[in-house]
Amino acid sequence: MLPGDLVDQFMLYTEGMRSSKLYREWCAITMIGGAMERRIKTVIGPYTNYANLYVMLVGQPGSGKGLIDLVGNIWAATKGEFGVEPAFHCGANDYTKAALIDDLRNASRTTSAANFTYHNLLLAIEEFSNTFPVYDPAILSFLTTIWNGPREYRESRRKYKDGKPLVIEAPLITALIGYQPDTMHKNLMRDANEQGLLRRTVLVWNEFPNMTDLLEAAPLDSALEMEMCSRLRDISLIYDTMQMDRDAIEFIRDWEQNGGQPRPLHEDLRNYLNSRTQLVIKLSMIASMSEDTSLQVHLHHVRRAMSWLLKAEEVMPKVFDSMKGESEGRLIRKYHHALLIQMSTGRPITNAFIYGWFDDKTKPQNAQYVINNLVARGILIQNPDRTWRVTGKTLTDYD
Repeated sequence: MLPGDLVDQFMLYTEGMRSSKLYREWCAITMIGGAMERRIKTVIGPYTNYANLYVMLVGQPGSGKGLIDLVGNIWAATKGEFGVEPAFHCGANDYTKAALIDDLRNASRTTSAANFTYHNLLLAIEEFSNTFPVYDPAILSFLTTIWNGPREYRESRRKYKDGKPLVIEAPLITALIGYQPDTMHKNLMRDANEQGLLRRTVLVWNEFPNMTDLLEAAPLDSALEMEMCSRLRDISLIYDTMQMDRDAIEFIRDWEQNGGQPRPLHEDLRNYLNSRTQLVIKLSMIASMSEDTSLQVHLHHVRRAMSWLLKAEEVMPKVFDSMKGESEGRLIRKYHHALLIQMSTGRPITNAFIYGWFDDKTKPQNAQYVINNLVARGILIQNPDRTWRVTGKTLTDYD
């Protein structure tokens, strides 16, 4: 008997693949959120929330990111209301910013029930740098703009055949992206942080593939794939508002007001912390839709959503720690932040921590430079008992 939960179905479907459980889970989550498009929303106070996500699977080559293509194939195989046309608009294999915008403009849907026109694009990109071979920060800015689902996207400088400016009504994008940490550092980090893309992105880390036994692993279950496509088709026909009950809303509110504990502690995630509540709402919608199409979000859906997010956040700092070739200024800021966290725990800052933090992050000479720099500034001081303390002095702004 097939499991009734759509995330569970995807986990069963991919059980024999060489991708980590965390990768598989987030692929399932993104697959469902993408299928909800801009037709399904939740309204809490003045804010409208959609279930679209930007999820980035980060890992070295061979870490299991090929699972992304499988999600793209399932989206593409899902047929619409009459079983002929595709239910979803799926993205291409390579883009410029202009091509991406044109693709979104062409991804038009009109719901017959509400006579509502929207534009929704699903991106399943196994390697970001292959799909966007010419790195362009304007692409990051565009993706950042679209994430919240604005009423329209407008470019006055671009004209179409009628001479009118480019206007896209009700645009939305869901993106499941693969990235290698070294390439990510060289091409993405500074612009993505400054423009807010990483604040809106769930980073899912995995270092090694799940080494399943090729002789024991079962082939993909075509009946299970058909069942998932059928479930996604049912989702594609819904245009409505999900209702979140009071217990669910109060749980999210209390969690947020108490600091959203546990919080990921890493300098590069400071801006991301501002998006966690919105992500929990999106994930709660997906948890509900994974179960059934009742459009009701209950407390157990919120708890499940938080468990998904916290598992990803537990290893999220490893994305940044895996990047090589960091600038001296960036390394100093990250090290200083790590020292402050260690100090806040009340545990002593020992020589093992002072030097061990740099393991697998940089060369020994760079580590010594960073330590000497903080000592010279009076920020890091060694105590008589050979432990260390961090003073209240602050860093200057490094590039």
